[in-house]
Amino acid sequence: MDNCRLMVTRCNVKYLVVVVTVFLVGLLVLIKPITKRAYTSLLEVDYESQTRVAERHKLLAMQSTEQIQTDRRDRVERICSRNNIYPRITSLNPDHFKFIYVDDTYKFMYGMIPKVACTNFKRVMLILSGKMNTTDPMKISPAQAHSQQCGAYLKTLDMYTEEEIKHRLDTYFKFMFVRNPFERILSAYRNKFTVSYNKYFPKRYGRDIIKKYRKKPTVKAVNDGIDVTFDEFIKYLLDPETERPLNAHWRQYYKLCHPCIMRYDAIGEYDTLDADMDYVLQKIGVSNIIKFPVANRIKGRPRTTDILQKSYANISTEDIHKLWELYSVDFAMFGYSYPEFTVDNH
Repeated sequence: MDNCRLMVTRCNVKYLVVVVTVFLVGLLVLIKPITKRAYTSLLEVDYESQTRVAERHKLLAMQSTEQIQTDRRDRVERICSRNNIYPRITSLNPDHFKFIYVDDTYKFMYGMIPKVACTNFKRVMLILSGKMNTTDPMKISPAQAHSQQCGAYLKTLDMYTEEEIKHRLDTYFKFMFVRNPFERILSAYRNKFTVSYNKYFPKRYGRDIIKKYRKKPTVKAVNDGIDVTFDEFIKYLLDPETERPLNAHWRQYYKLCHPCIMRYDAIGEYDTLDADMDYVLQKIGVSNIIKFPVANRIKGRPRTTDILQKSYANISTEDIHKLWELYSVDFAMFGYSYPEFTVDNH
Protein backbone atom coordinates (compact mmCIF):
# COMPACT_ATOMS: atom_id res chain seq x y z
CA MET A 1 0.00 0.00 0.00
CA ASP A 2 2.79 2.40 0.93
CA ASN A 3 4.62 1.54 -2.29
CA CYS A 4 1.50 2.42 -4.34
CA ARG A 5 1.18 5.78 -2.58
CA LEU A 6 4.86 6.51 -3.24
CA MET A 7 4.45 5.76 -6.95
CA VAL A 8 1.40 8.04 -7.18
CA THR A 9 3.28 10.85 -5.44
CA ARG A 10 6.24 10.45 -7.81
CA CYS A 11 3.88 10.55 -10.80
CA ASN A 12 2.26 13.71 -9.48
CA VAL A 13 5.64 15.38 -9.00
CA LYS A 14 6.72 14.43 -12.54
CA TYR A 15 3.45 15.75 -13.92
CA LEU A 16 3.85 18.99 -12.00
CA VAL A 17 7.40 19.42 -13.27
CA VAL A 18 6.24 18.86 -16.84
CA VAL A 19 3.41 21.42 -16.45
CA VAL A 20 5.72 24.02 -14.94
CA THR A 21 8.30 23.46 -17.66
CA VAL A 22 5.73 23.85 -20.43
CA PHE A 23 4.44 27.01 -18.78
CA LEU A 24 7.90 28.56 -18.53
CA VAL A 25 8.76 27.68 -22.12
CA GLY A 26 5.51 29.19 -23.30
CA LEU A 27 6.17 32.30 -21.23
CA LEU A 28 9.61 32.70 -22.79
CA VAL A 29 8.10 32.35 -26.23
CA LEU A 30 5.60 35.06 -25.42
CA ILE A 31 8.17 37.39 -23.86
CA LYS A 32 10.57 37.19 -26.78
CA PRO A 33 8.45 39.09 -29.34
CA ILE A 34 7.39 41.66 -26.71
CA THR A 35 10.98 42.58 -25.95
CA LYS A 36 11.73 43.22 -29.63
CA ARG A 37 8.88 44.29 -31.87
CA ALA A 38 5.86 44.53 -29.58
CA TYR A 39 7.69 46.63 -26.99
CA THR A 40 8.66 49.13 -29.65
CA SER A 41 5.06 49.15 -30.80
CA LEU A 42 3.91 49.81 -27.25
CA LEU A 43 6.26 52.80 -27.02
CA GLU A 44 4.84 54.14 -30.28
CA VAL A 45 1.30 53.75 -28.99
CA ASP A 46 2.28 55.50 -25.75
CA TYR A 47 3.95 58.33 -27.68
CA GLU A 48 0.88 58.62 -29.87
CA SER A 49 -1.40 58.79 -26.85
CA GLN A 50 0.78 61.51 -25.29
CA THR A 51 0.68 63.44 -28.55
CA ARG A 52 -3.09 63.15 -28.63
CA VAL A 53 -3.31 64.39 -25.04
CA ALA A 54 -1.07 67.35 -25.90
CA GLU A 55 -3.17 68.13 -28.96
CA ARG A 56 -6.35 67.89 -26.89
CA HIS A 57 -4.91 70.26 -24.28
CA LYS A 58 -3.84 72.62 -27.05
CA LEU A 59 -7.33 72.48 -28.53
CA LEU A 60 -8.91 73.19 -25.15
CA ALA A 61 -6.53 76.10 -24.61
CA MET A 62 -7.43 77.42 -28.05
CA GLN A 63 -11.14 77.11 -27.29
CA SER A 64 -10.60 78.93 -24.00
CA THR A 65 -8.65 81.64 -25.81
CA GLU A 66 -11.41 81.90 -28.40
CA GLN A 67 -13.91 82.59 -25.61
CA ILE A 68 -11.60 85.18 -24.06
CA GLN A 69 -11.27 86.88 -27.44
CA THR A 70 -15.04 86.81 -27.92
CA ASP A 71 -15.51 88.48 -24.53
CA ARG A 72 -12.92 91.15 -25.36
CA ARG A 73 -14.48 91.90 -28.75
CA ASP A 74 -17.96 92.10 -27.21
CA ARG A 75 -16.74 94.55 -24.59
CA VAL A 76 -15.20 96.82 -27.23
CA GLU A 77 -18.38 96.69 -29.30
CA ARG A 78 -20.50 97.63 -26.25
CA ILE A 79 -18.32 100.61 -25.35
CA CYS A 80 -18.24 101.80 -28.96
CA SER A 81 -22.02 101.64 -29.13
CA ARG A 82 -22.82 103.09 -25.69
CA ASN A 83 -20.48 106.04 -26.15
CA ASN A 84 -21.50 106.63 -29.76
CA ILE A 85 -17.89 106.18 -30.84
CA TYR A 86 -18.77 103.83 -33.65
CA PRO A 87 -18.37 106.01 -36.75
CA ARG A 88 -21.40 106.49 -38.94
CA ILE A 89 -19.41 107.24 -42.06
CA THR A 90 -19.92 106.67 -45.73
CA SER A 91 -16.25 106.99 -46.64
CA LEU A 92 -13.05 105.78 -45.04
CA ASN A 93 -10.58 108.44 -43.93
CA PRO A 94 -6.99 107.24 -44.51
CA ASP A 95 -5.85 109.41 -41.57
CA HIS A 96 -7.46 106.85 -39.25
CA PHE A 97 -5.08 104.15 -40.44
CA LYS A 98 -1.55 105.56 -40.12
CA PHE A 99 -0.75 103.12 -37.32
CA ILE A 100 -2.35 100.05 -38.89
CA TYR A 101 0.36 97.85 -40.41
CA VAL A 102 -0.55 95.55 -43.29
CA ASP A 103 0.89 92.25 -44.48
CA ASP A 104 -0.57 91.32 -47.86
CA THR A 105 1.26 88.00 -48.05
CA TYR A 106 -0.28 86.52 -44.89
CA LYS A 107 -3.34 88.78 -45.05
CA PHE A 108 -3.32 90.36 -41.61
CA MET A 109 -3.30 93.84 -40.10
CA TYR A 110 -1.70 94.93 -36.85
CA GLY A 111 -2.85 97.99 -34.91
CA MET A 112 0.42 99.29 -33.50
CA ILE A 113 0.44 100.91 -30.07
CA PRO A 114 3.84 102.27 -28.95
CA LYS A 115 5.04 100.93 -25.58
CA VAL A 116 3.07 97.71 -25.98
CA ALA A 117 5.83 95.47 -27.39
CA CYS A 118 5.64 97.30 -30.71
CA THR A 119 9.37 96.90 -31.42
CA ASN A 120 9.06 93.12 -31.32
CA PHE A 121 5.94 93.22 -33.47
CA LYS A 122 7.85 95.25 -36.06
CA ARG A 123 10.70 92.75 -35.92
CA VAL A 124 8.28 89.92 -36.68
CA MET A 125 6.70 91.82 -39.57
CA LEU A 126 10.12 92.65 -41.02
CA ILE A 127 11.06 88.97 -40.97
CA LEU A 128 7.77 88.03 -42.63
CA SER A 129 8.36 90.68 -45.31
CA GLY A 130 11.29 88.62 -46.58
CA LYS A 131 13.44 91.75 -46.85
CA MET A 132 15.80 90.96 -43.97
CA ASN A 133 18.95 88.86 -44.11
CA THR A 134 17.95 86.92 -41.00
CA THR A 135 15.09 84.80 -39.71
CA ASP A 136 15.86 85.67 -36.09
CA PRO A 137 13.87 88.71 -34.93
CA MET A 138 16.39 89.47 -32.18
CA LYS A 139 19.09 90.00 -34.81
CA ILE A 140 17.19 93.18 -35.71
CA SER A 141 18.12 95.98 -33.31
CA PRO A 142 15.45 98.34 -31.96
CA ALA A 143 17.04 101.23 -33.88
CA GLN A 144 16.98 99.18 -37.07
CA ALA A 145 13.36 98.10 -36.53
CA HIS A 146 12.27 101.74 -36.27
CA SER A 147 14.58 103.06 -38.99
CA GLN A 148 13.31 104.67 -42.18
CA GLN A 149 15.05 102.01 -44.25
CA CYS A 150 13.18 99.16 -42.57
CA GLY A 151 10.05 101.26 -42.42
CA ALA A 152 10.04 101.24 -46.21
CA TYR A 153 9.61 97.45 -46.10
CA LEU A 154 6.34 97.77 -44.18
CA LYS A 155 3.01 99.12 -45.36
CA THR A 156 0.36 100.97 -43.39
CA LEU A 157 -3.32 100.99 -44.26
CA ASP A 158 -3.40 104.71 -45.11
CA MET A 159 -1.24 103.92 -48.17
CA TYR A 160 -4.15 102.15 -49.90
CA THR A 161 -7.13 103.41 -51.84
CA GLU A 162 -10.53 103.54 -50.16
CA GLU A 163 -11.65 100.44 -52.04
CA GLU A 164 -8.48 98.56 -51.04
CA ILE A 165 -8.91 99.64 -47.42
CA LYS A 166 -12.47 98.34 -47.34
CA HIS A 167 -11.40 95.01 -48.87
CA ARG A 168 -8.75 94.51 -46.21
CA LEU A 169 -11.07 95.53 -43.39
CA ASP A 170 -13.57 92.93 -44.57
CA THR A 171 -11.19 90.03 -45.29
CA TYR A 172 -7.91 90.32 -43.36
CA PHE A 173 -7.26 89.06 -39.82
CA LYS A 174 -6.90 92.11 -37.58
CA PHE A 175 -5.27 92.31 -34.16
CA MET A 176 -4.00 94.82 -31.61
CA PHE A 177 -2.39 94.64 -28.16
CA VAL A 178 -3.03 96.86 -25.13
CA ARG A 179 -1.75 97.30 -21.58
CA ASN A 180 -2.89 99.13 -18.47
CA PRO A 181 -3.02 102.79 -19.63
CA PHE A 182 -1.29 104.12 -16.51
CA GLU A 183 1.47 101.56 -16.90
CA ARG A 184 1.95 102.57 -20.53
CA ILE A 185 2.10 106.28 -19.61
CA LEU A 186 4.86 105.55 -17.11
CA SER A 187 6.69 103.34 -19.61
CA ALA A 188 6.55 106.09 -22.24
CA TYR A 189 7.85 108.67 -19.77
CA ARG A 190 10.74 106.46 -18.71
CA ASN A 191 11.73 105.60 -22.27
CA LYS A 192 11.46 109.10 -23.71
CA PHE A 193 12.70 111.28 -20.85
CA THR A 194 15.00 109.24 -18.58
CA VAL A 195 17.40 107.40 -20.90
CA SER A 196 20.52 109.06 -22.25
CA TYR A 197 20.25 107.72 -25.79
CA ASN A 198 16.91 109.42 -26.43
CA LYS A 199 17.69 112.91 -27.73
CA TYR A 200 14.58 113.80 -29.73
CA PHE A 201 11.90 113.85 -27.02
CA PRO A 202 13.76 116.05 -24.51
CA LYS A 203 14.27 118.64 -27.24
CA ARG A 204 10.84 118.29 -28.84
CA TYR A 205 8.78 118.10 -25.62
CA GLY A 206 11.08 118.29 -22.57
CA ARG A 207 12.17 121.88 -22.92
CA ASP A 208 8.61 123.20 -23.19
CA ILE A 209 7.43 120.99 -20.31
CA ILE A 210 10.15 122.25 -17.98
CA LYS A 211 9.65 125.85 -19.04
CA LYS A 212 5.90 125.75 -18.40
CA TYR A 213 5.51 123.54 -15.33
CA ARG A 214 8.71 123.99 -13.30
CA LYS A 215 9.14 126.81 -10.85
CA LYS A 216 12.39 128.70 -11.47
CA PRO A 217 13.98 126.25 -13.92
CA THR A 218 17.67 126.62 -14.67
CA VAL A 219 18.80 127.85 -18.06
CA LYS A 220 20.46 124.49 -18.70
CA ALA A 221 17.26 122.57 -17.89
CA VAL A 222 15.24 124.72 -20.28
CA ASN A 223 17.86 124.40 -23.02
CA ASP A 224 18.39 120.64 -22.67
CA GLY A 225 15.00 119.38 -21.47
CA ILE A 226 16.64 116.22 -20.17
CA ASP A 227 15.40 116.02 -16.57
CA VAL A 228 11.61 116.19 -16.90
CA THR A 229 9.97 114.78 -13.77
CA PHE A 230 7.04 112.38 -13.92
CA ASP A 231 4.82 114.91 -12.15
CA GLU A 232 5.67 117.53 -14.79
CA PHE A 233 4.90 115.05 -17.55
CA ILE A 234 1.47 114.32 -16.03
CA LYS A 235 0.71 118.03 -15.82
CA TYR A 236 1.60 118.32 -19.50
CA LEU A 237 -0.83 115.51 -20.39
CA LEU A 238 -3.64 117.08 -18.37
CA ASP A 239 -3.14 120.61 -19.67
CA PRO A 240 -6.06 121.58 -21.98
CA GLU A 241 -3.59 123.67 -23.98
CA THR A 242 -1.42 120.63 -24.83
CA GLU A 243 -1.44 119.94 -28.54
CA ARG A 244 -4.02 117.40 -29.66
CA PRO A 245 -4.01 114.70 -30.81
CA LEU A 246 -1.41 113.57 -28.31
CA ASN A 247 1.86 112.04 -29.44
CA ALA A 248 1.37 108.40 -30.44
CA HIS A 249 3.41 107.17 -27.47
CA TRP A 250 0.78 108.43 -25.04
CA ARG A 251 -2.28 108.85 -27.25
CA GLN A 252 -5.45 107.00 -26.23
CA TYR A 253 -5.81 103.53 -27.75
CA TYR A 254 -9.21 104.16 -29.26
CA LYS A 255 -7.89 107.28 -31.01
CA LEU A 256 -4.73 105.57 -32.21
CA CYS A 257 -5.91 102.20 -33.54
CA HIS A 258 -9.63 102.95 -33.95
CA PRO A 259 -11.09 99.64 -32.72
CA CYS A 260 -14.61 100.94 -33.38
CA ILE A 261 -13.74 101.13 -37.07
CA MET A 262 -11.32 98.21 -37.33
CA ARG A 263 -13.39 95.68 -35.35
CA TYR A 264 -10.34 93.61 -34.44
CA ASP A 265 -10.48 89.81 -34.56
CA ALA A 266 -7.99 89.50 -31.69
CA ILE A 267 -7.22 91.86 -28.83
CA GLY A 268 -4.14 90.85 -26.89
CA GLU A 269 -3.00 92.14 -23.52
CA TYR A 270 0.50 92.90 -22.33
CA ASP A 271 -0.02 90.84 -19.17
CA THR A 272 -0.78 87.74 -21.28
CA LEU A 273 1.50 88.65 -24.17
CA ASP A 274 3.01 85.21 -24.81
CA ALA A 275 -0.25 83.26 -24.82
CA ASP A 276 -2.11 85.90 -26.84
CA MET A 277 0.71 86.17 -29.36
CA ASP A 278 0.82 82.38 -29.80
CA TYR A 279 -2.89 82.57 -30.62
CA VAL A 280 -2.34 85.34 -33.17
CA LEU A 281 0.59 83.59 -34.86
CA GLN A 282 -1.52 80.46 -35.24
CA LYS A 283 -4.42 82.44 -36.66
CA ILE A 284 -2.31 84.12 -39.33
CA GLY A 285 -0.59 80.83 -40.16
CA VAL A 286 3.02 81.63 -39.26
CA SER A 287 3.47 79.84 -35.92
CA ASN A 288 5.71 77.26 -37.62
CA ILE A 289 7.78 79.98 -39.29
CA ILE A 290 8.57 82.44 -36.52
CA LYS A 291 8.46 82.78 -32.77
CA PHE A 292 7.64 86.00 -30.99
CA PRO A 293 10.82 87.28 -29.33
CA VAL A 294 11.23 87.66 -25.59
CA ALA A 295 11.12 91.26 -24.44
CA ASN A 296 14.44 93.05 -24.07
CA ARG A 297 15.24 94.61 -20.73
CA ILE A 298 18.01 96.98 -19.79
CA LYS A 299 20.18 95.18 -17.26
CA GLY A 300 19.72 96.51 -13.74
CA ARG A 301 16.74 98.67 -14.72
CA PRO A 302 13.54 97.81 -12.82
CA ARG A 303 10.42 96.89 -14.75
CA THR A 304 7.70 99.50 -15.07
CA THR A 305 5.25 97.28 -13.19
CA ASP A 306 7.68 97.13 -10.26
CA ILE A 307 7.76 100.91 -9.78
CA LEU A 308 4.17 101.74 -10.74
CA GLN A 309 2.98 102.35 -7.17
CA LYS A 310 6.06 104.36 -6.22
CA SER A 311 5.87 106.56 -9.32
CA TYR A 312 2.21 107.47 -8.94
CA ALA A 313 2.48 107.98 -5.18
CA ASN A 314 3.81 111.48 -5.88
CA ILE A 315 0.86 112.40 -8.09
CA SER A 316 -2.11 114.04 -6.35
CA THR A 317 -5.41 112.21 -6.04
CA GLU A 318 -7.04 114.95 -8.10
CA ASP A 319 -4.55 114.58 -10.94
CA ILE A 320 -4.84 110.79 -10.90
CA HIS A 321 -8.61 111.13 -11.32
CA LYS A 322 -8.17 113.65 -14.14
CA LEU A 323 -5.68 111.34 -15.82
CA TRP A 324 -8.16 108.47 -15.53
CA GLU A 325 -10.82 110.68 -17.12
CA LEU A 326 -8.46 111.42 -20.02
CA TYR A 327 -8.03 107.68 -20.64
CA SER A 328 -11.39 106.50 -19.30
CA VAL A 329 -12.61 105.18 -22.66
CA ASP A 330 -9.53 102.94 -22.87
CA PHE A 331 -10.05 101.76 -19.30
CA ALA A 332 -13.66 100.82 -20.05
CA MET A 333 -13.12 99.47 -23.55
CA PHE A 334 -10.36 97.06 -22.55
CA GLY A 335 -11.56 96.12 -19.08
CA TYR A 336 -9.07 97.86 -16.80
CA SER A 337 -10.07 98.82 -13.27
CA TYR A 338 -10.00 102.31 -11.83
CA PRO A 339 -6.41 102.93 -10.65
CA GLU A 340 -5.87 102.70 -6.92
CA PHE A 341 -2.66 104.13 -5.51
CA THR A 342 -1.47 105.03 -2.04
CA VAL A 343 -0.92 108.68 -2.80
CA ASP A 344 1.71 110.70 -0.97
CA ASN A 345 0.22 114.20 -0.80
CA HIS A 346 3.17 115.41 1.23
